[in-house]
Amino acid sequence: MGYLLIFFICIIIFIVFIRRDLTHPLIYFLIPWVLCLLTYVLDIYRINGQINQEALNLVIIGTLSFILGTILIRKTLVGAFRINNSGSAFPTTYRNWLIKLIIVFSTVFNIMLVVIMINYLRSGISYAYIRDLLYSYNDDGTKFFTSKLMLNVYNIVDVPMTYCVAPVAVIELFHGRLKLQYKVMSWISIGAYIIATGGRLIIMFMLFQFIFAMGYYRKDIPWKTIRRVGMFVLVLGIVAFVTTLFRVKSQSAGSLKINSVYAYFNVNLPILSRWIGTVDTSGVKGNGLAFFGGIFQLLDLILNKFGINLPVYENVANLINIPQQNWVQIYSGNWYNAFDTMFYDLYIDFRIWGVFIGSLILGGLSKWIYVLSTEFKNEKYVFPAMILVEILASSFFRWQFGTFTFTGAFLLSFFMFKNLKSNETNGSEDLR
Repeated sequence: MGYLLIFFICIIIFIVFIRRDLTHPLIYFLIPWVLCLLTYVLDIYRINGQINQEALNLVIIGTLSFILGTILIRKTLVGAFRINNSGSAFPTTYRNWLIKLIIVFSTVFNIMLVVIMINYLRSGISYAYIRDLLYSYNDDGTKFFTSKLMLNVYNIVDVPMTYCVAPVAVIELFHGRLKLQYKVMSWISIGAYIIATGGRLIIMFMLFQFIFAMGYYRKDIPWKTIRRVGMFVLVLGIVAFVTTLFRVKSQSAGSLKINSVYAYFNVNLPILSRWIGTVDTSGVKGNGLAFFGGIFQLLDLILNKFGINLPVYENVANLINIPQQNWVQIYSGNWYNAFDTMFYDLYIDFRIWGVFIGSLILGGLSKWIYVLSTEFKNEKYVFPAMILVEILASSFFRWQFGTFTFTGAFLLSFFMFKNLKSNETNGSEDLR
């Protein structure tokens, strides 16, 4: 695995420092895996004995297959399928009504989450336990939401919208189009979401999206923008530190003290090793249902309202949820869940072939969006590219297309920008 680590580092160095490209999908896919492999090679806490060869094989096959997918998609191939082959994309603008709706709704809903959280805190419940309620990690049946409708709105509407607000907030740092009140509301929405959920992944996503946007808009970045972006990075760093302080896991007496950031990138291989054997013995094959899990998750929820079940999908969903609902002791007295990597879901579909094909498709899709947004300079595809940054950066964590959260955010992202027709570029109305 040491050789694979060196190979990945060389790819990142080549893209960033030789090609000077900060928008390539390989950067955001490989950086988290470099950190994961680095913790594996260092093995500071001596946990590599919990990692089996089958899990390592899935990581090798999956990551290399993703790289192959990005290599196979070329500019000439994407160009052959373009509707506009004039050599330059039409000028773009926000789909203003949609972006404002998303910002306002997510702001109101996320502030409401904070209010609910404060009420729990006032009743004496710990911050860590409140988060367990929100993600249904508790065993006593207590729920964060008293209404099933509110839970569905949170999962199906609010979270996808919040993950779409994040790139809006980042883009506005470089290429302001919105009025000040909407810019402020976007940051309030994200801040409220982080406070209410204790989520740190969205902070990591936004830091990566900031790097992407800096690479995309770098030609005309004034010093004022650089200072503003510097403040943005500082604030995100402080928020990440504060949420880390409050998200202390309950530990048994004599438990090993673990660096939480190190553990973030170190526990996925043991967890993957723990559960792939369960997939093998289950006899369940997803046959693509895990790959498209986000779509089937929504479909199953809707059909259940009418008394219709999808037993084949529900068997797959139950298998997908095992690592989310069961905790594994990785370090002495320290228990973790969920970090099963994207390869766990893909393995459910067609075993090793599922990992190879699914990773290949994701690599190809990422490169296709990259070519449209960066090489053809069509800003309409910047939003999908930035949502893919979120999905790729969390590949070490889970298959995000297996949830409607990211499937919905990705689909929604295609409608955030629109191309202006040539007869609309002159005299168009002020977008703000």
